[in-house]
Amino acid sequence: MSFESDARQAAINTAHKLAKRINFALTTHATHARKLRNATRLWDKTTPYGVHPTWCAMTILQETDLPEDIRLDGYQALLLHDILEDTTASLPEDTSPEVRALVEGMTFESIDQERELVWSRGKEIVLLKLYDKTSNLLEGKTMYPDRKILYVAYMRRLIEEVQKEYGELNIVTIAEAMCSRYETNRKLEAAKLWISAVEESFRRIHAKLDALLESTYDHGTADDLSDEIDRTRQELTKIHCDELSIDAKTYDRAISIVVD
Repeated sequence: MSFESDARQAAINTAHKLAKRINFALTTHATHARKLRNATRLWDKTTPYGVHPTWCAMTILQETDLPEDIRLDGYQALLLHDILEDTTASLPEDTSPEVRALVEGMTFESIDQERELVWSRGKEIVLLKLYDKTSNLLEGKTMYPDRKILYVAYMRRLIEEVQKEYGELNIVTIAEAMCSRYETNRKLEAAKLWISAVEESFRRIHAKLDALLESTYDHGTADDLSDEIDRTRQELTKIHCDELSIDAKTYDRAISIVVD
């Protein structure tokens, strides 16, 4: 056979295997889910769960800078990676030992166990987990804020380890963008809360000033007001500036903007 014929046959074989594994992932998660919530994606509760492993598999197949063996074993492992965790089914009988080992390496009892142990399971498991977590963050609007903070921190470390081992892959670029978008949105929301708190504090202070103007001037009362202003500034600095990771000069500039 010619090289062209060999290449065509290899593509046909891969396509057949890919279609077979995608069908297995889609149907198994729908029909053998351990819990009803594992049959669909949480963000709309109608999208088949199998869309998640399929996205992961399609993405790694298009990683032009990864060796072929990692891409081919990787896409199969990603299509099957939640079968043992989230369904009552077993892996297909024709799953190769290499793919089976990858799936087992990606299987954990909980996200807490995963974050602790994944680093000891080999560089390929860390790589595959980045595809898994990036796909989940695409639907991150269903995550509670505290969980999302931990999730993004975990992804940041995955990104670092994958970059170190494999370089600037497509998944690194996508994951970086997802993390950065979340972090930017979080800081914007924190900034809105911070500005609202500053404005409320100044409304309260101005109300007291108005009350002072209407009453008999008393030095002690003025001192009390001055102390309250200082306490308010200290409280805002501690709560809100720590949240935004800004320094005292930036805080003072923000205060000036509000006052103006």
